Amino acid sequence: MATGRHLRRIIKARKKFAKRIHRMVRGQQRRAEFVQRNDDRMRRVHDYEDERLRKRRERIDSHIEKRRERLEKNYVKGDSIREEKLLASERRTDERLRNIRNRRDEQIRKHRSFISRRRMKITKRAYRYYRSLQSSIVGRLAGIEADTANLLEKRQIRFGLLLLTMIAIVTTVLVFALRKKAKEEPAFVAEIPILAFLEKFEPKEYDTLSVSEEEYLWLVLNEHFENNEVPVLGVMCNLKAESEFRAMNLENYNNQIWEVDDETYLEEINGKFISRDDFLKSRYQDFTNGYLNSNHQWVNLDGGYGYAQYTAYEKKEMLYEYAEEWFAKGGPGEKYRFNIADPKMQAHFVVFLLESEKYKKMDEQLKKAPTIVDACYIWLKKYEVPKDPYKDKYYTLSRKRAAAAEEIRDFCTKGGGEKINSDSE
Repeated sequence: MATGRHLRRIIKARKKFAKRIHRMVRGQQRRAEFVQRNDDRMRRVHDYEDERLRKRRERIDSHIEKRRERLEKNYVKGDSIREEKLLASERRTDERLRNIRNRRDEQIRKHRSFISRRRMKITKRAYRYYRSLQSSIVGRLAGIEADTANLLEKRQIRFGLLLLTMIAIVTTVLVFALRKKAKEEPAFVAEIPILAFLEKFEPKEYDTLSVSEEEYLWLVLNEHFENNEVPVLGVMCNLKAESEFRAMNLENYNNQIWEVDDETYLEEINGKFISRDDFLKSRYQDFTNGYLNSNHQWVNLDGGYGYAQYTAYEKKEMLYEYAEEWFAKGGPGEKYRFNIADPKMQAHFVVFLLESEKYKKMDEQLKKAPTIVDACYIWLKKYEVPKDPYKDKYYTLSRKRAAAAEEIRDFCTKGGGEKINSDSE
């Protein structure tokens, strides 16, 4: 009888804890809905303010135009006082509209700052609550199971012990499944066969050399492009502009707004303090710059990472999955622990993208590029597609990036810089 009573207590406690887990999941969903509602509201405020100021400007311009027509109709030679007054009135109108717009923008900025602080506060409070709840659940279950185990051992009831073990296993799997569902979204399925690419990977002679990140990337790209320096330098000039050949480089904008350096961010990713989902969505302490599109997919506007400053959700997921397979059993880095910023892994990831179905045509164009400037242009136009600061379809930007080719060639052929000796520490 005592054994049955203890088993009923365990089942009742586990049902209670399962309900708490369900409430935790629902709480996270409500917070996500709140964030979405706030973003929609801010977009509506912007649209409303823009439309209101546009209509007001049209009314004022119409009024000024009528006054100008009357002035020209009744204009007397040598009398420019009315015209000066009209111009002064127009300048005052522009200044007043500009002040109104600035005040509205400042109000919106303060509101966004308030929402960001509120998100961080709610996230921290929820994290403390979930951690204390988990500790309480584990402690109470451990106490109940210990008492039951002692009772079963004393009475030598083998059947009861077997039943208890089965219940514990099933419940543990259920709890972990609920926790995983609460923390992670459905995984995005990559279109590129990573395993097929790594299966044909073979270590080369230069893998045993002690070289810098730039030199190793130079050797890998030279092998891919069959010692054709034009596409190699075209790719490396762009990667230098993006990350200065630092595999752990986080976008500088995010270093500032998140107040985190590259080394700390890398340690938190490798140590799983930053989850896979947060890395892909560029979230750090609930601060991010992005939005949900019409298909309910997250679109990043920041959080670029790695050699090519991968920002898009799709490319960052490919990088993360490629790193997992690289350091998995049977992968090239199976002897080392997971490292998302491993220079050798990221160098081969660049080749992996170039050989993929999506960028195969661009790869062929790079191989046929007549000059380094043309190779830089092809990379910018077909792969990176950044914001063009010169507004001339990347022509000026291509020339500026290609100017670093001679420096890169000298550095990589003569040697220098900090050496890398293994896939990971």
